Amino acid sequence: MSEEKIIIFNASKKEAGNPSTNIKKIIRKYKGPYKCGRNKEEITFERLKMAHLVVFFCPKDLFNKQEFEALKQYIQNGGRLFFLSSEGGEHKNQTNINYFLEQYGISVNSDCVVRTAFYKYFFPKETFISNGILNEEVVRVGSGLPKENKKPQNKFLSNILGKDNDDDEDEYIRDSLRGGLDFVYCFGSSLNVQLPSQAVLGSGPLSYPSNRPVGAIYMNKSGGRIAVCGSYEMFCDEYFDQEDNAKIFEFFMKFLLSDECEFQFQNKEQEQEYIYVPDIGELADNLKSCLQESDALPLDYKQLFSNDIFKYDTDLIPEAVKLYELLSVKHETITLIVPQFETPLLGMIPATFPPILKELQPPNLEQFDLDDEFASLSRRKYINININIYIYIYIYIYIYIYIYLYLCIYIFLFFIIGQDQHNQQINVIITIQIIMQRKVVIFQELLIRLKINMMLKLFQDISWKNQQYFYFFYNYQIILIQIQIQFKKLNQG
Repeated sequence: MSEEKIIIFNASKKEAGNPSTNIKKIIRKYKGPYKCGRNKEEITFERLKMAHLVVFFCPKDLFNKQEFEALKQYIQNGGRLFFLSSEGGEHKNQTNINYFLEQYGISVNSDCVVRTAFYKYFFPKETFISNGILNEEVVRVGSGLPKENKKPQNKFLSNILGKDNDDDEDEYIRDSLRGGLDFVYCFGSSLNVQLPSQAVLGSGPLSYPSNRPVGAIYMNKSGGRIAVCGSYEMFCDEYFDQEDNAKIFEFFMKFLLSDECEFQFQNKEQEQEYIYVPDIGELADNLKSCLQESDALPLDYKQLFSNDIFKYDTDLIPEAVKLYELLSVKHETITLIVPQFETPLLGMIPATFPPILKELQPPNLEQFDLDDEFASLSRRKYINININIYIYIYIYIYIYIYIYLYLCIYIFLFFIIGQDQHNQQINVIITIQIIMQRKVVIFQELLIRLKINMMLKLFQDISWKNQQYFYFFYNYQIILIQIQIQFKKLNQG
């Protein structure tokens, strides 16, 4: 490309397609090979001639006469325009674009293309069209195929049927040539196309209105070109990548910006029926129920209220009193008749059972001393005191054994070792005496601690049974004094 081509997206007529919101994918795809811009000011020829292509993404405002003149002059000078509309046409979008397009044989209808049978898309206005390509050049250019790979015309069936004239081609053959690209035609309207324009996209046989043009092109000798599509939403971000919509847009862009397309415009207008007459005979055989229309409502809304449906009064009381005479019943307060019920079966009690509760696990008795756990508080005190007494007795015996051993060693050293070794004897005795003193001091500390413990527990619960323990402590103190006297004598000796 010798010169970078400029694409301008018009935004001065409240266009529904905005490059910054819902057609970002188109801008992202074409901003590389082309230069994209926006026009928010009034449409003039000076602004239009700066661009190679001007796109109107569903304008929703009126054009004035000067703007139409600028667009017409732009086309005569070789400019390119791309108009996109939506369902409802001019009436819903509040624009007058048909005033300009009708000069070139194209107009947008105020309708909506829907699909008569469900396929792929749930909403009827999201119309899936598989046989909507009216010109094979659309498939070649949209798919990017070279010119020599055109789809050949299938005239085999027409030769068999003896139809050599292309104008009288069989409808089945004509429908078979409309494939190649599938697209989703979303919330769009149909078009009216006449010469010198040509339709390139159709609604297909399964849509309504059927086989109506939805895309058309125009081309003049000076190079000016116009493309019109009845749906702008099929090229929005939501549907741009659905089916072959991107290839359809690629075809329009190549047709408007390059000379790759080689169309052979027909000199004869195609017969297109917009309003189809139904087959009354076929419909008469398929009777279906219908809803009955409601009656017209009165102007006075008070007539809609009915007072005869329900009322609360005393009109029937006299007639009810006369029934006593007619039925020969005394006119008195009705008494209660005691009912007598016959019970063919014996009285039964419902078979209910108490809930079965899960039993608790047995206690781990091997981990407890049952005598200690179930004993009373006073009993536990006595048990603790007995344990302390046993400890005292054990220590008492242990001390006397040490004293006895000490005396035996002393006698052995004194009487058996000779007089010459008297100094060595004294050293050995002093060593043994120091060891015994250390042992005795340790035992004395233990005895004092145990004594204090036992005294505290005895004073908590003093009774006549505890007197024996006090006598024991008295004797124990005497024994300690005797032991100390013996140690003093040994130290002096």
